Amino acid sequence: MLINVRGTSGAGKTTVVRALMAQCSHKAIYGVLPRLPEAYELTLPRCDPVFVIGPYLTPCGGCDRIQPFALVPQLIEKYARQGHVVFEGLLMSTFYGAIGKLMEMWDSVVMFLDTPLELCIERVEARRRAAGNFRPFNPKLLAQKYATIARQKDKFGARAMSVSDSDATATIMRLLQHTPDSGGHLRDHRP
Repeated sequence: MLINVRGTSGAGKTTVVRALMAQCSHKAIYGVLPRLPEAYELTLPRCDPVFVIGPYLTPCGGCDRIQPFALVPQLIEKYARQGHVVFEGLLMSTFYGAIGKLMEMWDSVVMFLDTPLELCIERVEARRRAAGNFRPFNPKLLAQKYATIARQKDKFGARAMSVSDSDATATIMRLLQHTPDSGGHLRDHRP
């Protein structure tokens, strides 16, 4: 199963994935990214291997740290052939594109975090202050991305679900542990 966590800055995407990683043993896998893990293999009870895509060594983690972006779908597909895959990123949250096409080919869920816009703005402002950035923050772009991401939900149809950031990690665990073994489950119509 592929699980894509989506939301704007401050919605809690990275926090959700970090919480998932904290609940189980995991090991970094190195490959295409110089000096950074391309993925992590997680061991969950009653579950095929689970892979989280992208490095989580800095506050900004996941697929947003993978360059060029064209590597992201390749890594997702690579690890889907070995087990379940969980991934997130701000950039991919804003469009359907290659990631959406990939989700069509596999058993998948697109998890949209329903964090209120005001809370996203508060979190981004707090992050900026914690990093020593005290310049005024204009939330206009964040609000535009929030609306763009909300419009993406319909494009994913039955694969899309809304979940709070506080329930997302537990929801991912339930999805993974109730999926029959055999990894990502390639759909029959794949060429």
